[in-house]
Amino acid sequence: MLPANRVPDDIVVLSHGRTKKILRAMISGQTVVTQLQGKFISGDSDNLASFIPESFHSPRSSVSELVVLASYAVRRASDLNREAVRGLDIAVYRDSTESFEFLDAKTYWELADKLHNDISDAVKRLAPTRLVVAGE
Repeated sequence: MLPANRVPDDIVVLSHGRTKKILRAMISGQTVVTQLQGKFISGDSDNLASFIPESFHSPRSSVSELVVLASYAVRRASDLNREAVRGLDIAVYRDSTESFEFLDAKTYWELADKLHNDISDAVKRLAPTRLVVAGE
C-alpha cells in the first residue's frame, strides 16, 4: 500500500476474463498491485461524478445497465474535469466467446448525454409549481 500522502504516478487496471480477477497496479517509485473485489472506481475518484455508481449501482443490474451507468459517470466526470477524463473506452467480457469485446464508445457517449438530458427533464417535470411550506 502506498503511504496516504503519496499519489501514484499512474494507475493500470487489468482484468482476466475467464477467472474474473481484476488487478490494479499503482505505479510510482514502488509499484503496488492489488486484487480488487466487487465494484470499484478507478481514475479520478475525487471527481463529483463518482457519486453516480454509488447512487445507482445494484447487484441485480444487467451488464447493459452497468455499461450505461459507467458511461454516464465517465461522461459527467469529463464534463467536470476534461483534463483528467478525456473520453470513454468500454470492453465487455463475453463468457460465450471467452474474449473481450470493445463497444462503440461514441454510441455510449451520446447515450450518456441523452440520459443526462432525461434526468434534467425529469427534475423539471417533478418540481412542484409552488414550493410546499412545512406545516401547510
